[in-house]
Amino acid sequence: NKPSQSAPVHVDVATRVTITASDTTIRKGGTVTFFGVVAPNHAGQPVLLQRQVNGVWTTVSTTSLDADSSYVLRYTLGAKEKKSSGAFRVVKPADADHVTGTSASVTITVG
Repeated sequence: NKPSQSAPVHVDVATRVTITASDTTIRKGGTVTFFGVVAPNHAGQPVLLQRQVNGVWTTVSTTSLDADSSYVLRYTLGAKEKKSSGAFRVVKPADADHVTGTSASVTITVG
């Protein structure tokens, strides 16, 4: 008997994206700062801050990762924001060696 061989299996690997918010309750017109890290290091590549509106994720800010693969993104809540909450996340788009990475979502309450 010959040993059997399996065909190679392609596995997509996403980057790991962390997210932390400076505060989770913000006044109308206030600014929340999101920060985190993408691993493995993808210095210089873009990350997107997205907000969920009516069930759809929309990009509201972008930045590039620094030398440590860290980011800081700020979002200012408009003066006309309703007193409610909104979900935010950070997305690292796919590149040559990883598929899209997405952080957990963070809920920000307008109070």
